[in-house]
Amino acid sequence: MIQDELKVRWQDVWRPYGTESESDRVFDELSAAYGAPDRHYHTLGHVADCLRTLDSCRNDAEDAAAVEIALWFHDAVYDTHAGDNEEQSALWAVRELGGDGRANSVHRLILATKHGATESSDRDDRLIADIDLVILGKDEAIFWAYEDAICREYAWVPETVFRTKRAEILSRFLQRDRIYQTARFHEQYDAAARANLAASIARLNSDH
Repeated sequence: MIQDELKVRWQDVWRPYGTESESDRVFDELSAAYGAPDRHYHTLGHVADCLRTLDSCRNDAEDAAAVEIALWFHDAVYDTHAGDNEEQSALWAVRELGGDGRANSVHRLILATKHGATESSDRDDRLIADIDLVILGKDEAIFWAYEDAICREYAWVPETVFRTKRAEILSRFLQRDRIYQTARFHEQYDAAARANLAASIARLNSDH
């Protein structure tokens, strides 16, 4: 999706929550956050990819609008030096939603993208987590471009430390019985994700 298409989509989903000028303000602020120069993967392009994936499984959601809003905000705060990005992104969303009844749901959904080891009992939590992880099961060229972008986002980390920590993170996903929590994504992406993860871990460990 190009910027103009994204803005129209944003306006459609945000219409119930504020005036046109408020909608434009929030979109501009989100665009600025996702467009920060130190971002290489966690950009509006990632949001657009997530929205396209949601479109392919929208009927699987109990509250598709809440999932969509959560996707817009889920990486709005992204500081590679911090450990509370999802929490801060969720708080941003709640501030903008004000007293709307969806605020609590959106907050919970964003926190689901922390990808804890315990499978959620909530249907939409599982869905948004899987949407965020689709990149792991993409074609090799797309996956390797993602891995390279993550590396550039952590360019400040010494290479040996980055390799070790990244391999640990990917290994935790590989060790799960199910990388994807929903049947749809498990069937479509699990095998490819496992192959990609194993290849990346091997490469990360190869130069130690």
